[in-house]
Amino acid sequence: VMHGYSSQASSIAGYSGFRELADREKFIVAFPQGTTDAEGYPFFNVGYAFHDDVSVNDLGFIRFVVERLQDDYAASREHVFATGMSNGGDMSFYLACEASDIFAAFAPVAGTMMQHIFQACSPEAYRPIMAVNGTADDVTYFNGDLENQDGWGVYLDMPTIVDLWRGLGQLGQADESNLPDLAPNDGSRVVLKRYFSDEHPREFLLYQVENGGHDWPGVWGNMDLDTTGEIWKFFTKVNY
Repeated sequence: VMHGYSSQASSIAGYSGFRELADREKFIVAFPQGTTDAEGYPFFNVGYAFHDDVSVNDLGFIRFVVERLQDDYAASREHVFATGMSNGGDMSFYLACEASDIFAAFAPVAGTMMQHIFQACSPEAYRPIMAVNGTADDVTYFNGDLENQDGWGVYLDMPTIVDLWRGLGQLGQADESNLPDLAPNDGSRVVLKRYFSDEHPREFLLYQVENGGHDWPGVWGNMDLDTTGEIWKFFTKVNY
């Protein structure tokens, strides 16, 4: 469970509820701490424009964390999952491209794909992905930032990212449903877009939060979606 840019492992451990969920459901959860950059902000290296001179290998770091948990605590070698918020969501997409050999599924929240990762994405195997994105996110733009207006670097819009994974997973079918508006005063609604095939169990889920911001729904922002609970349900139903 990976934190956002400038955040801390302790922060996402506190708000996400994954620590308490792990206690109840009896699984091991790790909250990696990113490296601190020249500005003093913790991060996972997905190649932001202002990290051009950074050589931190976070793909290797995350692999190391998984291997240590497996070696030292007998953690599963098949039931391994990645999720994260913002920069941690970006890292989840990166791992989906580069570490499908050790992860069974991914759940980026408010994450995106940097252009260089998008263009080079060629996973060894397609793994199920559940993405949560707000259409009014003012940090990770739903429509991308192809002109690098915010300085993070060029990244893609969510429909294009969905199309990439639909192609990689051979997900020719789609359906759409509206989640119940449990909190009508939060100013947002959730549309679930599911991409799948009747020929295999692979799928891509997009929880599109209409008018949603840079949020972990269920904790702040949209309150119709229990993000942590839905991620865990998604992970536990993966066809191994």
